[in-house]
Amino acid sequence: THNIAVNTTYYYRIVAHDSDNNVSVSAECPVKVSAPNAPSGLRLVVESTTQIKLYWNNNETGISFSGFRIERRTGSGGSFVEIGTVPSNTTAFTDNTVSGGQTYTYRIRSYNVIGNSAYSNEVSTSTTVITSPNTLTVTPVSSSQIELNWTYPNSENLRTVIERKTDTDGDWKVITPTPLAAGVRKYVDSGLSANTRYFYRVRAVSPSNSNV
Repeated sequence: THNIAVNTTYYYRIVAHDSDNNVSVSAECPVKVSAPNAPSGLRLVVESTTQIKLYWNNNETGISFSGFRIERRTGSGGSFVEIGTVPSNTTAFTDNTVSGGQTYTYRIRSYNVIGNSAYSNEVSTSTTVITSPNTLTVTPVSSSQIELNWTYPNSENLRTVIERKTDTDGDWKVITPTPLAAGVRKYVDSGLSANTRYFYRVRAVSPSNSNV
């Protein structure tokens, strides 16, 4: 097909004819010709001074696309450089090429054969690991609620992110996409299923949006 315009939805169908001039028409198939929607909610976790993990939300459900491009800037005055790509069914990336004592800024965008989406939000951090929470306690409140309480060493005031998984082999998922405010030491997880085993962990969040 020629003369295809970007940001346009085209509809296709197949019409079959036989020798007796009988006609059968297929269902219509819409095809949107555009770059994918931009991802959002980019966030990061500082696993160590040599490893940073990125997580984000995929906002493209209407068209197929190739994947996500991950870009990084070192320091405050550098340029963004693409450091990797992941397929469209992935919403995480591990950067194993960082060094201790550096400041890194990340952004991502999705792409397909038409082009690139707009960029996500930017997130920045240094690779200095911050204080971890301790003394996490978990108390069932009802068949659908669990209460979490935790502290920080030396009564530090840091924002907190909570992650949860089911079963020992499950995947950890952030259940507080927006970090809890500094000083908050309690959280009630609601809407849970009865007779289900849940696992929790909490991470501190520094002012630069890094987690530990």
